[in-house]
Amino acid sequence: LTQKPNIEPNYFMNEGMLPPFFEAIHRNFRSDKYLRYLVNELLPIKEGEDMGLTLAELIRYAYKYPVLLFPIFDFQKMWRRKMFGEHFWSERVFEAHERPEEYEDARSKYGIPSEDFNLFARLPTTKSAWTHTARNVTLDLLAERSR
Repeated sequence: LTQKPNIEPNYFMNEGMLPPFFEAIHRNFRSDKYLRYLVNELLPIKEGEDMGLTLAELIRYAYKYPVLLFPIFDFQKMWRRKMFGEHFWSERVFEAHERPEEYEDARSKYGIPSEDFNLFARLPTTKSAWTHTARNVTLDLLAERSR
């Protein structure tokens, strides 16, 4: 996820776009009950006429539940390795994430906490993305039960 996408944070994705979106990302979306649970139960999809969520909400949830978009980032890492190598990209991309204005923009537009900046670079495998996701699902469920 770029810290400064050209799409406005309030861009609305209607509910009908979400299943095909996740099916395109995850080839096993229909058969994976855990992925479907994340999308159907945990994403804050509004009811009624405006069923769906904003880009800002999707980005926040991608950081909270990184397995949702992990295949995209995994492909990006592989592509970078094959196109010019990791050294080339580390100088141009990863060091750019150290700029405070990038973090401030992501925090103010999308509500991403500072500990989650550059999260996908720290998740090397699908298993690590699932671990991070499971931790946050557990915390959400505990918080819900304590209310």
